Amino acid sequence: MIRSILALIAPGPCRVCGDDLPAVALACVCPLCWSSLPLHVGRACARCDLPLADAARAAPLHECPGRGRSGLERVVAPFVYEDAAVTLHRLLKFDGADRLAAPLGRAMALAWRLRGPFDPEMCVPVPADRLRLPPRRLAAGRLARAVAARLGRPRDRRALWKTRTTRPQTGRDRGARSRALRGLFRADPARVRGRSVLVVDDVATTGATLREAARALAAAGARRTGALVLARTPSPGYRLELSAAAGRPEGRKG
Repeated sequence: MIRSILALIAPGPCRVCGDDLPAVALACVCPLCWSSLPLHVGRACARCDLPLADAARAAPLHECPGRGRSGLERVVAPFVYEDAAVTLHRLLKFDGADRLAAPLGRAMALAWRLRGPFDPEMCVPVPADRLRLPPRRLAAGRLARAVAARLGRPRDRRALWKTRTTRPQTGRDRGARSRALRGLFRADPARVRGRSVLVVDDVATTGATLREAARALAAAGARRTGALVLARTPSPGYRLELSAAAGRPEGRKG
């Protein structure tokens, strides 16, 4: 409440672009920056939602972490992980800007309603290491809470847990991530057996974390499993391919 009152008296700078905020701004982000979020509305893999500039050419070349032995039926993301989406994600996950969780969660829930293959019975956040600092440890849970509220479904933080501590996976390739995360999660059969589960996380890069979460849920008897993330990293060369397809040199916007 105090922060809201202060925001009305002295709005301050936008957390993304630094410009002065208008009298009414959502989560200390100006309307222009909200509108500049890179919506994931282009071509993508039908299962893992990997953004593809040329779906017909690129889709067979990537190792889709979608349905298969893992039981992960579909990954959905409202945004491509670039530009303003990167900034907002870092503010939420590393700077503790928890007010961003509600509007971002609403966008995630809408994306699932539009493209999700089933109506989930529960939302389960991907658990983080307990040794991580609070902003990073709580990001997925806050997004899951916002998504669950929007979808009108319960959020269950105890349905899925990590069996061991892991180091950050940033910078690791697909193979290294898969080996490091193998068998990382366990799920409670009493909570998930026979139910359709929506796993919620912040960003999907290779899909290894989501795949392992889905595998644990399937082993515990979940009937269906999908994943919803804030943003999906694009395929290598995605921006270059888009520019080439539009007949523009790389680096120009429009």
